[in-house]
Amino acid sequence: MKKSRKRKTVTMIVTDEKILRQKSTDIESLEEAKEVADKLLKEFTSLKKDSAVGLSAIQIGIPKRMFITKLDDGNIKIWKNPKLVWFSEEVVHPVEGCLSFPGISIRTSRSEYITVDNEDEDGVHEYVLEGMESIVFQHELDHLNGVLMFDRVAKLEPAKSDKVGRNEPCPCGSGKKYKKCHGVT
Repeated sequence: MKKSRKRKTVTMIVTDEKILRQKSTDIESLEEAKEVADKLLKEFTSLKKDSAVGLSAIQIGIPKRMFITKLDDGNIKIWKNPKLVWFSEEVVHPVEGCLSFPGISIRTSRSEYITVDNEDEDGVHEYVLEGMESIVFQHELDHLNGVLMFDRVAKLEPAKSDKVGRNEPCPCGSGKKYKKCHGVT
């Protein structure tokens, strides 16, 4: 009895920053949409990383406005010619990674809530996203615009300490240095 050998799919995620910084163009036809979606799904499902939650067409060398995301419920969503319609002023600072930059994680700034448009064969539909789905959508949409996670590094202010330094003015308002007024001698 002959054993059949399955062909292994080798995922070739683009890591060249020059390619990743290209702006993607709209998908114009149903045939083109089906072809790009099939390639994206094939590559995404062949990934051995359970942590992978999104993949854009440019990451597999296709500069077209399409990406896929894994939703909170585990289903995969195809986004064709997606547009960000509205974003909240509330910002979150997630730690993000990227398949194109394995082993690198950075803290970014993203809108907590967004409203987006997505095309399918029935027309354009609006979605409201929040939490992880919002973060992943924004990350993948950035890829379509030639923007990388490094461009979204969070600029966080250092936490202020309630501790008063020895040579700082005393908080009691005496005008003396803390060490001379209430500091331990």
